[in-house]
Amino acid sequence: MQARMRRRTLLGFAIVAAVVPASIGCTPDADPGPDPAPTTDGPTDDSTASADAALRAAAAAAENELIALYEATITAHAGLAASLAPLAEQHREHRAALEAGIAPATGNPPNVPTVSADPGTAVAEIITAERRAADARTVDCEQAGAEDLARLLALIAASEASHSEALSTTGPSS
Repeated sequence: MQARMRRRTLLGFAIVAAVVPASIGCTPDADPGPDPAPTTDGPTDDSTASADAALRAAAAAAENELIALYEATITAHAGLAASLAPLAEQHREHRAALEAGIAPATGNPPNVPTVSADPGTAVAEIITAERRAADARTVDCEQAGAEDLARLLALIAASEASHSEALSTTGPSS
């Protein structure tokens, strides 16, 4: 039964990864028409690039907050490390991909979140944070000016949705 559930969950993740980018409008139209001529005056290009850089930085900061939540939960509940550490590592990869090509963040590190003493509640808090993050990355995807950034944000949104589903399915293993 457990193996069957895992296969169904994996299949669900694959479907989400395939459907999410198309359903949230992050793919180009089937017939986008001719490429627009590049502009040399560039205010729109500069403002789009600036907006995308700000979007990348904000999404990277959000990944830092998720990483901090995972690390605090692992510290408080060492028995959860086996299931949470790989997901935290994926968030580090998300952050690295988002920070590629932008100046490193110079702000304060995220606050260390307070974690529930109950492992089940702690995991539920991570699930809630993952769902919020997936929703936020979906909105970010729609706001991205560059197609590659939209694609990256869509993939991160799908990954975060899969994290919440995986944690909901498996529950705490402390």
